[in-house]
Amino acid sequence: MNPLGAGLKNRLLSAIILGPLALGIIFYGHWPFMIMVCVLLIISALEWKHLVENASAPILHFLLGSLYLLIGFCSFVGLRFAFEDGAFLSLAVILCIWASDSGAYAAGKTIGGPKLIPKISPNKTWAGLGGAVFCAGAALAAFLYLGQTYMNVGPFDLLFFAGLGFICGGVAQIGDLLMSFYKRRAGAKDTGHLIPGHGGLLDRIDSALLVIPLFFGLAFLWKM
Repeated sequence: MNPLGAGLKNRLLSAIILGPLALGIIFYGHWPFMIMVCVLLIISALEWKHLVENASAPILHFLLGSLYLLIGFCSFVGLRFAFEDGAFLSLAVILCIWASDSGAYAAGKTIGGPKLIPKISPNKTWAGLGGAVFCAGAALAAFLYLGQTYMNVGPFDLLFFAGLGFICGGVAQIGDLLMSFYKRRAGAKDTGHLIPGHGGLLDRIDSALLVIPLFFGLAFLWKM
């Protein structure tokens, strides 16, 4: 079997199985959500420990990384439970991140062009960054518009979330680059092998760790 075909098959199967399960738990909330967050936090910390164990001052890097992980996961818990429509907002930020990643990949592959920061991530392009920003903003505004049954929003709110989506699209790429920087320093292609076809957990949530705290903070201001 073609290794590329096998890899694509594994990625699709993982997305089909794990995607709906994670979204269902996020929407339901309560104790299944907290269990999921705790398990993911532990796995992320173990992957991070393995990634920085050969770095200079590994303990310092581990502590800083653990703080980074803790802020990201705590922000996700806050987003889910601090608001009456927390389930909707949590799904919105996940959609925003997925749209950013998909937009970056599609634009980067179809348009190509100058590289963004080739020394850190040789595959990322400026076109990919533009695709990430545009798709994240459009997806977030569309999701909010379609979800007006659950949230009382007006034209200003749609503009606010479109702008928030544009910002989060760019920030998502920064989160991805940060993890790529550490992987390159460690000489690792992936942070682990947990998810078939996708690598480690940190490979999947690197964007979310930076986007969710920002989204949570701005959503909190919007609600005030």
